[in-house]
Amino acid sequence: MTFTYGEASPILFVKYEKAKFSNKELQDTYAGTYFCKALNTRFNMQAENGKLIASNEASRITFTAITDQLFSGDQWYMGSIEFQSDEDGRTKGLFLRNDAIRNLWFEKMN
Repeated sequence: MTFTYGEASPILFVKYEKAKFSNKELQDTYAGTYFCKALNTRFNMQAENGKLIASNEASRITFTAITDQLFSGDQWYMGSIEFQSDEDGRTKGLFLRNDAIRNLWFEKMN
């Protein structure tokens, strides 16, 4: 589907199959500690009930898979995250995005 608003360039929407992961797949691929140098903060990511849970001393956010790399968060300040992998398929980190923030990098520490 293509969406056009006024004179703006058209936006193409592409149909996708929603990703489904087992807890083991989520844990093996995404679990670990993530650190953001720009904010000097970190959080731990764990699998729970087919979802990813990011937590630190201040908050707990639940992420639901959209695609194999993109997850939707249940808190406004972590609206979506997109994981990045290296050439061997290992998770390097993630970009955080919400209405006000684009591409805030969190590196996977372990």
